[in-house]
Amino acid sequence: MAQTQDDLLEKVARIGQQALNGPPLIILGSGASMAHGVGGMGELGKHLATTVTPNPTDKDIWSRFRKELSTIQNLEVALQKVTLPERLLDEVVKTTHALVSKDDRKVYSGVVQGTVQLPLSKLFRRLFQSTHYRISIVTTNYDRLAEYAANAADFAYYTGFKAGLLGIFDDQQASHPKVRTVDIWKVHGSIDWFKDCDGVPLCVDDVPLAEHLMPLIVTPGTTKYQAALSDPFRSILSEADKSMTSAQSVLCVGFGFRDTHVEPNLVKRLKKQTIPVVVLARTLTSESKLFLVNRVKSNYVAIEECASGSRIFTDQATSGIEVDTPSLWTLEEFLNLTLGTQN
Repeated sequence: MAQTQDDLLEKVARIGQQALNGPPLIILGSGASMAHGVGGMGELGKHLATTVTPNPTDKDIWSRFRKELSTIQNLEVALQKVTLPERLLDEVVKTTHALVSKDDRKVYSGVVQGTVQLPLSKLFRRLFQSTHYRISIVTTNYDRLAEYAANAADFAYYTGFKAGLLGIFDDQQASHPKVRTVDIWKVHGSIDWFKDCDGVPLCVDDVPLAEHLMPLIVTPGTTKYQAALSDPFRSILSEADKSMTSAQSVLCVGFGFRDTHVEPNLVKRLKKQTIPVVVLARTLTSESKLFLVNRVKSNYVAIEECASGSRIFTDQATSGIEVDTPSLWTLEEFLNLTLGTQN
C-alpha cells in the first residue's frame, strides 16, 4: 500500500521526535551555515581563485590549482591533487579566514539586533528541557553560529578553550558540570582560533590579524590529516569521536558525509546499535544517500528540497517521495513539524 503524504509526514515527525529525545549528537556541515548567508565551499573556491595573489615563484603551481579547480569544481579534491607550498597555503588560510569572518560578523550583528533568529537556539531550549546538562555538536564549520545560538538561548558553550577575552586551550573541560553547556567540537578549527609564533593555540575574539598570529583553521585537502596530529585538533577529534561512539541518536544539518574526520566513528556507532538518524540538506549528496542505505539501513529520515516542496527519504522510500510541504529540509521547518511553532 502506497504511503499517503500525511502518513509520510507522521513518520518524519515520529523519527524526528525519537531523535530529539536522544538527545542527539548534532552534526553541522557547511549547508547549516549557508542557510544564514555564510559562504560554502563553492563560494570559497571561487573567492580563493580570484583573490589569492601568489609570488612569482608560486605562479605556476597556483595556475595548476586554479585550472584543476575550474575543471572539477571541488575545492577539496583540487587541494588534494595539487600540493601547494607552505607559504601559499598560508595565504589560502588567511583568505579563507577573512571571507568566513566577514559573513560570520553579519550573522552576529543580526543576532545582537534581534533581526536573525537561529533555529539552533530553539533546538537547544528543547533539548535542555530534560535532565541532560550537556549537548554535543560536531562540526566542520569555521564560523561561530553554534556559539551564538547557545548564548542566544542563555546556555554556555565549550569549544576546548577556557572562556575569556584571551582563551587558552584546555582539554580538561573546565566548564562547571552543573551548568547546561553545549560542547562544540570544531574539528577543522574556528575563525577565533589562532596560533602564536611558538605554535601555541589561542582563542582571540575580534582582534585584527597580526603578523605573529596565524588563523588556526584547517583548509580542505591533505593538510587536515597532518593537523589532526597536534593540539588543539588532536584533543578535539578525540572528544568528537567520543560523542559519536556514544550517540543515542543523530541529527545532521547541511552535512554531506564527505569528511573522513567525522564519518568513520559514526559508522562504528551504527554497527553496534540501530539509532534514529535525521539528515537535513538543501540537496542531499550521493554520499549521504549511500550512507543512509548502507550504514544506517533503518529508522532514518532524510529530507531535501525539490520543485514541488520537499523530498523525503526513508528505509521504505530509498528513492524519495515528494511532498508539497515547503522548506521541510531546513532545521527551522523540521523543528516546527516535530516540536511545534512555539520557541
